[in-house]
Amino acid sequence: MTDQVYNDAKSRILRCITKLKTFAQASIEYNNERGSAGKRAKISKMITELTPIRNTVEDDVQKMESAVNSHTAPVGITDTSESQALISSFDSLYYELAAFADVHKFTMSPVMDTASTSFSNQTNSSHSLSAFQLPKRKFPTFSGVLTEWQSFDDLFTSILSHTPDLPDVERFEYLKMSLTGEALALVSHLSLTATNYTSAWKILRSRYGNKRDLARVHLDSLLAPQIVKSNDATSIQQQINTILENTAALDNLDFVTRQWSPLLVHVFEKHLDYELRARWELVVGDNYYPQVSEFVDFLRSHLRSADIYSSSVSVNQPDDVSKPQRSFKPQSFKPRSSGRSTVLAATTSNVSEKPCPLCSAPHSIRTCKLFTDQSPSERFLIAKDHRLCINCLGSGHSSMRCNSKYKCQTCKKAHHSLLHFTPTASPSTKLGPGSSNTLSTKTPEPLSSVGSHVATTSCLVRGQPQQIVLLSTAIVEVYAADGRRHALRALLDSGSQASFITEKAVCALMLRRFHSSVSVTTFASSASTVVRGKCNIKIAPTGQQSPSFCLDVSIVPQITGPTPQTPITPGHWAHMSSLSLADPSYNIPGPIDLLFGADLFPSVLLDGTQKGQPGEPLALNTVFGWVLMGPTEFYDGSSVTTLCLNVSDPIDSLIKKFWELEELPTTCHLSPADIAAEEIYNSTTTRLSSGRFVVTLPFLKPRPLLGDSKTLALQRFKALECRLTRNKDLQAQYAEFMRDYLTAGHMELIPPSDLGNPYHYYIPHHCVLKPDSLTTKLRVVFNASAKTSAGISLNESMHTGPKLQPDIQVVLLRSRLWKYLFTADIKQIFLATGESFRSLAFGYRISPSAISTFVPKVLAAIQKQLVPIYLPSPDQINWNQKAEEFKKRWDFPNCVAAIDGKHVRIVAPSKSRSMYFNFKGFFSIVLLAMIDANCKFVVIDVGSYGKEGDAGIFNKSKMGLLVKNETIFPPSTLLPHSNILVPHVIVGDEAFRLSEHLMKPYSKTQMLEDPNKRKFNYRLSKARRVSENAFGIMCAIFRIFFTPINLKPETVDSVIVVCCCLHNMLRDDYIHRNPSQLVIYQDVEDFPTQNMIPLAGTGGFTKSDGFQVRSRFTDYFSTQDFTI
Repeated sequence: MTDQVYNDAKSRILRCITKLKTFAQASIEYNNERGSAGKRAKISKMITELTPIRNTVEDDVQKMESAVNSHTAPVGITDTSESQALISSFDSLYYELAAFADVHKFTMSPVMDTASTSFSNQTNSSHSLSAFQLPKRKFPTFSGVLTEWQSFDDLFTSILSHTPDLPDVERFEYLKMSLTGEALALVSHLSLTATNYTSAWKILRSRYGNKRDLARVHLDSLLAPQIVKSNDATSIQQQINTILENTAALDNLDFVTRQWSPLLVHVFEKHLDYELRARWELVVGDNYYPQVSEFVDFLRSHLRSADIYSSSVSVNQPDDVSKPQRSFKPQSFKPRSSGRSTVLAATTSNVSEKPCPLCSAPHSIRTCKLFTDQSPSERFLIAKDHRLCINCLGSGHSSMRCNSKYKCQTCKKAHHSLLHFTPTASPSTKLGPGSSNTLSTKTPEPLSSVGSHVATTSCLVRGQPQQIVLLSTAIVEVYAADGRRHALRALLDSGSQASFITEKAVCALMLRRFHSSVSVTTFASSASTVVRGKCNIKIAPTGQQSPSFCLDVSIVPQITGPTPQTPITPGHWAHMSSLSLADPSYNIPGPIDLLFGADLFPSVLLDGTQKGQPGEPLALNTVFGWVLMGPTEFYDGSSVTTLCLNVSDPIDSLIKKFWELEELPTTCHLSPADIAAEEIYNSTTTRLSSGRFVVTLPFLKPRPLLGDSKTLALQRFKALECRLTRNKDLQAQYAEFMRDYLTAGHMELIPPSDLGNPYHYYIPHHCVLKPDSLTTKLRVVFNASAKTSAGISLNESMHTGPKLQPDIQVVLLRSRLWKYLFTADIKQIFLATGESFRSLAFGYRISPSAISTFVPKVLAAIQKQLVPIYLPSPDQINWNQKAEEFKKRWDFPNCVAAIDGKHVRIVAPSKSRSMYFNFKGFFSIVLLAMIDANCKFVVIDVGSYGKEGDAGIFNKSKMGLLVKNETIFPPSTLLPHSNILVPHVIVGDEAFRLSEHLMKPYSKTQMLEDPNKRKFNYRLSKARRVSENAFGIMCAIFRIFFTPINLKPETVDSVIVVCCCLHNMLRDDYIHRNPSQLVIYQDVEDFPTQNMIPLAGTGGFTKSDGFQVRSRFTDYFSTQDFTI
């Protein structure tokens, strides 16, 4: 056979690669046990065989390439890509082992040394070019792609390292032969000389060896938007490859990507669809800094499930799943059994096979690097060689039996998008403007006949090639709802009165929709497109902020098909060679997302047009760039009209008749009462926009008065409540059912105005337990048979209605039509709403024990949010502000706050009752507070026992410690308009001890003896009044202080703190609205403060510093200028 040489050479190369893999494994074992003499001898022997193996491989590669050039290779092999792939795999292993031998001082081959000596002698004796023997393989090529530069540089240098004496001029020649495209253009101006070889390398390395440019390319790849779907293994694998390849490349460039994990994971999360994003949030939990490795592991775990999903819906799906399922129909609705035409459809699904049939790696062939790097024609031949389906690239079935519903995204034909290529038309088949083509018209002879039915199949394909006309398309950027800009493809159409956007684009931009009643008409004013609303968009040219346009667009499912219909090769049109196009990919078929009509078209046009030769498109200048429109010299012969008809065999009608023989009769005889109930249902049943049915109860008489049903219902509910309190598990299940009932909208709270409605019927309810049930162990029963005071029940006042559930025989026969059956309990069957929804009522309430668990949690949440805002710890700046407010409002300079304490009455606690019993003869908790000039709480201390006096409470309280720590107050200052230096103080009543920073009034005896002391007491009482005002206002607002609080002491502490925060919040709002008014109410004494009792004084020693400070204030207030 002519292809035997090629196949033999390929087999030998594969055996050599396998042998090198064995050598590589032996080198790993030697690294693990370097002290073993046996392993060293073994690996040394293997290393000496490398050179003969390489010579064999190079000879076989030449044989394979010669077979391809002489057209003696196997059918389907037209280039040397396969031999290049084999030699690339061999080189990777060979150079790895050669480096290993060099590091560990192994001799490659004795023959190599002799050859080197001979080569050296030849070099010294002659300068013949034959002395420089390069490896027998092709040099790598480089076209200017940044990501390929490093591998090209290393491999090219490694190949030339085998001939160190090769002149630089020849090295330069090899270098130019290896360059293409942009890279070749950079060095093409250099003449072929030895000195220019170094210059060429400097130019290339300065252009492509820039680490910053390489990093930018990899960062762009990482940050590029992608769509990762939960059931699409290809998109998940592509995201994994993108992350691993680019992060590894950045690490090689000395970047520490693991420190970017929070930023990168935030970007990658946006690529996930809703389902994958939800799963990721469940996995990451409270981990605020997930690593990239965790994200990749998450994707890998879901990659396996996506592969299984793809396989289950394509390869493993039985043939009869895609067929329409036969449903049960009553006999009165028999379909006509005459011979009817059926339309056959096939569906596809991306099949993920493991391992890859091409490289045996654990991935799909669609993501295989060896496969995707080939040209479309080569990929087609690979698919044929491995017996793959050309529709889905799956194995195990042919394209005729493929269930895939997808087609090529470019031409919409029945093959995979990776196998799409534009065929080159031969001169004999090239279509011109006036040609037509009829492919086939065939009617096969019938194989058999049944009666008068004949199975026929006909296919007619006609096509009329048309000249391709370019439409004016542009790439524009549209602002999404979150402010980000998205690039969309727009079509400029001056013949449209309105602008449009596709449904898919609106969803991607998350734009707000508005109702629209626009009707889109085309030829002959016929409505052709359904408008799904309208929205407002803002657009701008790509990469620019201005000019920008805002316009209303109508939403349609699709604007047009891919434009242009087929790929075209850009022509050499001289008139547009230097133009910046608005749509650089105008020649590639792509979807249209926007259509700009005459409402925007004049606004985007600029001065200037470019015309070419007849048959060449016209270029218009717009704000988006130059747009192309008009005819081209290309013709489209791929769009054809196909008519397929398949008349099914009569066997289908025979099967239908067979099943109809076993069907039960569906004729149903209704009683007059059932007919009346059906008439009520037919005349009153409607459906809400939410999908819920509205049904009226079938009463015997319109809105009957049933009597008192509430009394009996409440009695039974109280008995049920007692039963539930004895069984916590049962109570929790019952409460869960009621919460579900309320959440689903099956019940709602009765308004107070409807409580006395005589037409209400209160339904008693109870629970039924079924512990042995596998699904529903608790079932709540609503007893509508309970009689009211009138001796009639709800069920007795309504029609029974016809039977709704079918007989068991019908259920069993119908079950035979389906392959899989599911059994489950029906939940909340026959629930409905309607006019009579408010006619039904029942009693239920949340248990007191449940409420007691809600209150502490709510208080803790409010306290956590409000305390930092409305009760912050004051600093010296705050104290200065408060001192200024006291001087301005209450005529007491250097005063920062007023202090007072109250007993908050509580119900006697179960534990430590004596600790909370105070001198007034009741139980209480002490609230000690410092209040500013605006009647707001500054510092509070809550939780002291009621039996304690003010001295003990103040000394151990937070504010007592603040007063002792003199550094918290601002430094001493002079009183206004005087030279009297005093510290900043707080003012209190007789219950507190006088100190340097706490002023209290003079005693009654002292006040009567000295009028100056009486003036001081007046000023102090005026300033101290803010504390009484604050407590009075808080009691008036929060009624919980009206009576003793029946909660645990620790919960009472939280109640007091929350009330103080809410009081400050309300005071801020009141002061903002009434800046000139000091107090909310006129008579503060009328505030209901009977539940807050003042503290009792317990005495204490007064420091002499306190007397001196108070005397200075007394002297200041008694001067003539400041006499009251």
